[in-house]
Amino acid sequence: MRLSKRMQTVADMVQKTRTVADIGCDHAYVSIYLIQRRLAQHVIAMDINQGPLAIARENIRQAGMEGQIATRLSDGTEKLLPGEADTLVIAGMGGDLIIRILDASPEVTKACRQLILQPQSEIVRVRAYLRKMGFEIVKEDMILDEGKYYVVLRCEQGMPGEGNPVADRYGKELLLRRHPVMGAYLRKQLKKYEAILEDLQINSPESAERMDYIRNEIIYIKEALSYYEL
Repeated sequence: MRLSKRMQTVADMVQKTRTVADIGCDHAYVSIYLIQRRLAQHVIAMDINQGPLAIARENIRQAGMEGQIATRLSDGTEKLLPGEADTLVIAGMGGDLIIRILDASPEVTKACRQLILQPQSEIVRVRAYLRKMGFEIVKEDMILDEGKYYVVLRCEQGMPGEGNPVADRYGKELLLRRHPVMGAYLRKQLKKYEAILEDLQINSPESAERMDYIRNEIIYIKEALSYYEL
């Protein structure tokens, strides 16, 4: 079994823990990896769909891990009790869906020591929600996998501090580390937006609004890139 680069990054973000709830476990590859590497003592592999969960059960059986990995048909954390897991792994979903899962059972979320999240979109909203819930992003990583950029977050209960537009978009920790993948992403985005701005013609209120949006994004990108010029 070989994890994709994206899922490998997600799994490696987990610090040693007692019980992980792998939300949206698909075929349980991450669940199995966490047990193999002794990053977790137990895993609860959960998925909303019966088909992937059946394949997950077979993969777990073949790995000889039935005693360490339980499977549950569940919409998010619906079938998880508060304190039953001290780590949640939620990867490969849109940011709004991740927020919905975390917010549906706040008692489950707040009982966790760490959250490992890989939002596919709406990362600004995810970061803002984590602050509201009292979670601090203690580590971030960013990868380029098969032509797509992905950000992975490890969050712990703590003092999240205040957000700002640049850090919420691009990640304070990534910028402070001058993460090379983030740097490449920012330069690519800057070229894209500058090209759009050059070709954009204002002939309606919508196009004027679009131009204002792009100009603001360019300002944020340039501010983020200033970290790389220090």
